[in-house]
Amino acid sequence: MGGDSSDENLWVLCEDCNLGKKHWLSDENAEEMKKILTESSTEKRLEMYFEFHPNELIEISKLQVIAGTREWTRQLRYIREKRNKNIFYVKKDPKTGKEGYVYKK
Repeated sequence: MGGDSSDENLWVLCEDCNLGKKHWLSDENAEEMKKILTESSTEKRLEMYFEFHPNELIEISKLQVIAGTREWTRQLRYIREKRNKNIFYVKKDPKTGKEGYVYKK
């Protein structure tokens, strides 16, 4: 997705996880992902992803991948509070099993 081959940008994954990542990324807009993944901060990557996907349920697993850090929830709180973004949590739907966050523009 346009990143470099530095140690900080590489992921060590087992074969199953790597195939899952490939499948997940194939569902994404390549140009958007290139822009997002070139951002150096978790905050910027998350904010940009929400901007590209307003009014859509963004599953937690996607946010974790976009963030690239365990601290993504803290950065999400920062974006909501300091940047006044209307991002809210959607509880797990018993029928679909999906939960995540939605950015209302």
